[in-house]
Amino acid sequence: MKKKNSDFHNKSKRNTTEYKVGEETSLMEFLQTKFPDRSRNSIKQLLHNQVILVNDEVATKHDHAIKNGDVITLLPVKKVKNKRIRGIEILFEDKSLLIINKPAGLSSMPYGHGLKDSVFSILTYYVKGKSKRHEIYNIHRIDKDISGIMVWAKNELIAEQIKESWMTTPPKRGFFAIVEGQISQNKGKITSFLKETPQKIVKSKQDISFGKEATTNYEVIDAKGAFTLMKFWTKQPFKHQFRVHAKELNAPILGDKLYGSKRNNLKRMALHFGELKMIHPVTNKTIDIDTDVPSDYQKLF
Repeated sequence: MKKKNSDFHNKSKRNTTEYKVGEETSLMEFLQTKFPDRSRNSIKQLLHNQVILVNDEVATKHDHAIKNGDVITLLPVKKVKNKRIRGIEILFEDKSLLIINKPAGLSSMPYGHGLKDSVFSILTYYVKGKSKRHEIYNIHRIDKDISGIMVWAKNELIAEQIKESWMTTPPKRGFFAIVEGQISQNKGKITSFLKETPQKIVKSKQDISFGKEATTNYEVIDAKGAFTLMKFWTKQPFKHQFRVHAKELNAPILGDKLYGSKRNNLKRMALHFGELKMIHPVTNKTIDIDTDVPSDYQKLF
């Protein structure tokens, strides 16, 4: 724990929130119970930004021990707004990469005669206005109905480097989903063998000879009534993997009619690519992208 910092404590304490600790635990475990919709990385960022106090002292270590009677204070967090281009939020940008948050309902690539908007067309126009070289290459795609993180390279060489590195060192990918029904275990994993049919539907079997082995880790974040907010994660997902495995949990993703959903409360599939951890192809530094749970999810919780 750091000593009190006079500049830090000159910040206004209006709109602070205080919590009293009831039992001995770590600061991270305590904050996770108070902010279940935040990832560990998001909580670590709060600590890094020095907006968490323990007994009126700045706390920056996630494993700091706290005990019964301690007071945890959350100071106001100034939200930094990322740049937006026609509804697309830019999460990271440098000379090599462009990482964005795609809204649901927007295709990754043009289709038909290319007259419809797509992430590709919007980003091509964006980079064209910034430099003479206006190349943009997608590293991966996400379905039109799904929102979340997409990684794009600003030249073909970088794109190839990332795709090759992802084959040997897959990035960690986390998705937030609302599913129909309740999950019996708060944490767990499901493994099966997946195979795509000629009809573009992915089938799952417990048969090693059937297809590619895929494991989905999952965790329940919140539950209310007929719905459960979950996090799914893996390193190398198969097409439709989370959608198929949610169905196998008898809890299809809300709005996913293809895999058994009966409802569509959000008027779109409630699946969001929310977390990405990867190695930068040029600097070799870790890029840790962490987005909020989509705001429309709040309608159900």
